[in-house]
Amino acid sequence: MPWPYRPGEPILAEELNTALGKRVELIADSAGVTSSIALVTTGLAVPIAANAQYDFRVRVAYSSSQAGGARFAWTVPSGAAMSRHVLGVTDGQSAASGTVVMRARDIGTEQLVGGGLTFGSYWEDVRVVTAGTTGNCTLMYAQANSNATATIIRALSFVEYRRVNPA
Repeated sequence: MPWPYRPGEPILAEELNTALGKRVELIADSAGVTSSIALVTTGLAVPIAANAQYDFRVRVAYSSSQAGGARFAWTVPSGAAMSRHVLGVTDGQSAASGTVVMRARDIGTEQLVGGGLTFGSYWEDVRVVTAGTTGNCTLMYAQANSNATATIIRALSFVEYRRVNPA
């Protein structure tokens, strides 16, 4: 059914609820990682339905050493397509350098961001189009470069999401 609805058309509560935004948020800091090898979950996972389209607004606060930095990528259900637009501090530089990276990324492409930050910011605007599989879209992370000082995803990092094609 198209939006906006026409006067006199019945509107089901389910249709309105589908169009409302939802939010997943970290309530505590992550345990932190000191390796650049394996991606681990940030704790930010969005449940998605099959044959649907979603918009995500991702805001992550993190801290890391100058050398460690962070890298982010997504795991998604089979057959899903994802368009990502990212914003963060350039890898290998601190916030003091003022250099920012803005890129478009695919699902499997990791985005590296810089370190030396007590509270760095990493933002993504994402469009997800699913196929016939339900599941979770999960934001994963690791250090950009292995370092003994842990890279930590901070509490209050969040993903706001909204299904943009109500069933």
